[in-house]
Amino acid sequence: MYKIRNKITGLYSSGGSGYRLRWSKKGKIWAERGHISNHLALFRDPMKTYADCEIVEIEPTVKEIVSISDWCKGVTERREARNKAAKEQLEEFRKEQRRKQFMELSKEFGL
Repeated sequence: MYKIRNKITGLYSSGGSGYRLRWSKKGKIWAERGHISNHLALFRDPMKTYADCEIVEIEPTVKEIVSISDWCKGVTERREARNKAAKEQLEEFRKEQRRKQFMELSKEFGL
C-alpha cells in the first residue's frame, strides 16, 4: 500500500486529478504500485506537481481481531445509546415548549 506525502507539511495527498491538489492527515491509500503510477500519469509533469513529495510504502498490521457478533453487538449498543439520548433530548425540548406555552397562557388568562 502506498501514500504520497509532502515532506514539508507532512500531509498526505487525497488523490484526484484536478488543478488543485488536496492534502490531509490521512490521505488516500493506493493499494498497488501500479495504481499510484497510474495516478501520477494523470499529470503532465508529476515531478513538478508533486515537488517536495515522496512515496511512502505502508505495511498493514493487525491491530485487533473482533468477532462479527461482538462487532455487531457494539454497533447495536452505540445505536441504542444514541437513540436513548435523542429521545431524552426530545422529551426535554417538548417539556420546555409546554412550560413556555403554560407561561404564555398564564399571562393571557391572569393565572
